[in-house]
Amino acid sequence: MLSSPILALALSALALLSSQAAEDSYRFVVVDATEWSAASLGALDLDVVGPTPDGLGIELIARDRELAILEESGLPYVVTIADLETYYASRLVPSSPPQGAAGASINPPFGQGGMGGYHTYDEVAAILDQLAAQFPLITSSKFSLGQSIEGREIWAIKVSDNPELDEIEPEVRFDSLHHAREPMSMEATLYFMIWMLENYGSDPLATYLVDEREIWFVPVVNPDGYVYNQTTNPNGGGMWRKNRRDNGFDFGVDLNRNYPFAWGFDDSGSSPWTGSQVYRGTGPASEPEIQAMVAFFASRNFRTALSSHSYSNLWLAPWGYDSVFPPDHDDLQEIGALATKSNGFPFGPAFLLLYPANGVTFDQDYGPNDTFAWTPEIGSSQQGFWPPVGDLISLAQSTLEGFQTTAVAAGPYLLHQGTLLLDLGDGDGEFEPGETVGVIVDVRNSGRGAGEPTVKLISNDPDLTVISGSESLGSLSPFSSAVNSAAPLLMTIDPAATPGSALDFSAGLNWEGPDDLSSETLTVGFPEPNEWQNLGGGTLGINGVPSLTASGSLVAGTPFEINLANAAPSALMVVWLSFDSMPLSVLGGTLHANPVDAQFVRVSDSGGSLSEGGSWFAGVPTGTELTLQFLIQDLSVIQEITMSNGVTATTP
Repeated sequence: MLSSPILALALSALALLSSQAAEDSYRFVVVDATEWSAASLGALDLDVVGPTPDGLGIELIARDRELAILEESGLPYVVTIADLETYYASRLVPSSPPQGAAGASINPPFGQGGMGGYHTYDEVAAILDQLAAQFPLITSSKFSLGQSIEGREIWAIKVSDNPELDEIEPEVRFDSLHHAREPMSMEATLYFMIWMLENYGSDPLATYLVDEREIWFVPVVNPDGYVYNQTTNPNGGGMWRKNRRDNGFDFGVDLNRNYPFAWGFDDSGSSPWTGSQVYRGTGPASEPEIQAMVAFFASRNFRTALSSHSYSNLWLAPWGYDSVFPPDHDDLQEIGALATKSNGFPFGPAFLLLYPANGVTFDQDYGPNDTFAWTPEIGSSQQGFWPPVGDLISLAQSTLEGFQTTAVAAGPYLLHQGTLLLDLGDGDGEFEPGETVGVIVDVRNSGRGAGEPTVKLISNDPDLTVISGSESLGSLSPFSSAVNSAAPLLMTIDPAATPGSALDFSAGLNWEGPDDLSSETLTVGFPEPNEWQNLGGGTLGINGVPSLTASGSLVAGTPFEINLANAAPSALMVVWLSFDSMPLSVLGGTLHANPVDAQFVRVSDSGGSLSEGGSWFAGVPTGTELTLQFLIQDLSVIQEITMSNGVTATTP
């Protein structure tokens, strides 16, 4: 309940202004957030948008009525835009969509609608007809959920592989324009639908969604309010929010405060006063638009839903009506995190991220209907309720992944979480030539339906051979994980693979949705130290005589060659240099102590060689003592190592 000082302020402002029949200009106002929170300002019956981008202020929309409340409260405020409708309209210049954007199949295209570039109510209805005609096998004809208070149809459309049949597939709903001043919500909803239709058959995700989901769209929940904005502001920018119910001395009910669940829970999350922008109506579902939506919810089994709004770049979830977490909070958060992975929107309960709101869509979805539902608030403070038309496509694309995620999560949503490699050779943790590698794939089901994943392994390198490339994990229940640790996938490294080389493979999962495979790399390791023999070393000066022989020299910039005679294919030599003060060693197959350089060569039956220029000595001061060392695997197959400058080492 409102505290008595707040109640007094609100009643005073109401008495002062409730008799005004005509609304005045809408102003953009910022209040200091250190003094008041969004929730406390909402309790004053102010039109709160949300925090400023820096978090130091609270953004409000204020007409004379709200300004009077601010004045009576003594709250310091700043009017930053005196006439929002004029300001928004000045930025609305119709523009063509960028190349490659969805929407080539509609007329008018995105950005060229009749209301400052935004589509009008009639244009939306016409687009639904166009889509049904162009995609008749996967789109239903538009149908009406009911009529608005002024008699306009609330159009809906269904997308599925058998749109006229009621199949046993997970059901999803997308709606928008509960608030008439938020056309970006409608454009983003249309964009997702059209992306799906235009990419069906070519994009695996679009094809999966159409074939395995039943998806309904309600682009304009509040047709009267939206048409009213077109009437008063034909070039866009209209700030009317509510529907057009005649309350006697003013108009409108906030449709997103009129749902029955938790209706009127308190006067902070909605208002009993008709002049308020969050006026909740005379009773639960008092408005025909909400009656139609509630009946629609009850007639279906929506597993997930999005009810889009603008703005604030947030991804809101239940609860809105009370400051408590819902029973499925963790699951809602898991899907919310996936939905906002690309755009970085903060996600979570509305009461926590924004302000309390009762009688709202996602509470009605989640409470009585067990629908996991969210509200994206699309757009930044700078973009506002009517973003510049040039931002329309980029904003729609910024939420596309969230729409896709919501649709997938209605059923199974299987994801590759990570890959673990096992050394099944000598067990030293190095993946050495000739060894077998086990692959463990971690799979998560982040959806509301059970799925049946099969983990997969694919070699992308000739030095990797897959022995066991797939394994079923059986049925994976919602919001659970599984790994194939009992039956690892297997691959072997070619015995001739070069230590230090990177071998590419793909690991992940296959399921009824698009494969989720990630590119992985395995680095070939070095054999254990006890598998190597040291053929000796010597002290070399830049222009001095190597200690291994009485002749020869290594000179910076002068190529040298190391030849191996009578070698077998399995022989592998490692040659490196180090400063005397930092001798090198092979420890667990890893080179240590900052080598100047290291080279590896595998040789053939007829011998092999490694030729190297002066880069080994580049930058080394004249006279620096260096150590040249040779290590070789399988000493028995090599009888001699000869350096081209005359340095010779012979096996014992």
